[in-house]
Amino acid sequence: MNRKLPSSHDDDIQLKQKLIHYKAELNHYKQQVRQFERTLEQEKENTAFWRNKHSEALISSEKDAEIEELEKQLNLVKNELIEQRMVADGLKQKLARREPPQPVQEERFLKSDLIAFFMYSIIWPEQTDDPITVVGNVVIRNQTTKSLHAPILCLKVNQPSVTQLSGKMTDPGLDNTDTRSGVLQESSSEQWYYALPNWKEKIKQDGEYWLKPSSVSVIPPGGLLSFDSFQLSVTPSESISSILFQGYLYTDEWKEGTALLNKIILNFPV
Repeated sequence: MNRKLPSSHDDDIQLKQKLIHYKAELNHYKQQVRQFERTLEQEKENTAFWRNKHSEALISSEKDAEIEELEKQLNLVKNELIEQRMVADGLKQKLARREPPQPVQEERFLKSDLIAFFMYSIIWPEQTDDPITVVGNVVIRNQTTKSLHAPILCLKVNQPSVTQLSGKMTDPGLDNTDTRSGVLQESSSEQWYYALPNWKEKIKQDGEYWLKPSSVSVIPPGGLLSFDSFQLSVTPSESISSILFQGYLYTDEWKEGTALLNKIILNFPV
């Protein structure tokens, strides 16, 4: 069974509690010292008084023995007081040498902290009848404080009959060579698979490209995932006045999805 290791913050609290305890012990011993000192002074005064008044009848040896015993107790208390001071000083020095506790990161888990957007360029052909090409990337950044699981990207074009999307995407049945861990790597050009078995019909009927990364199943806090170097080819048509290309991102945590921050719009003269 795994046990949670104490944090630096917990160690600081324990040290401070010990310091408070030893300060209380110091005050206790100081009071004892003052009490023994008062008792000792009183006994000395009583002894001197009775010696002066009844010098012949007083058995001074008993008083001397009592005073000696009080002095021994006083010395013991003083020694304990010195030891407690040394322990307290050691705790103070240890606490002063410790690094200040790091501020606790505020938890963030809002959909607005999941950032996804297009970065793209449009290549217009010299001939009006030639295809228009949109080249770009989809950038996904997890700015929450929790990991996001099973990311799926949906790219939708409103005119599938005159458009074609290409890039680093393939049928999952054609590639089974990837053996990475499933956690997002810092520098990787990710291959993407079609996420639906009927992906061809989905593209043809609805203009929707449902994609999932081939090897990444988890986007950690602060992690970056991208669908790189896609190309959207658009064949101009007199019957079409505009092309709208937009995207949505889904995870296990947000199954309802979140829209990409921007859209790609191409307008044609009528």
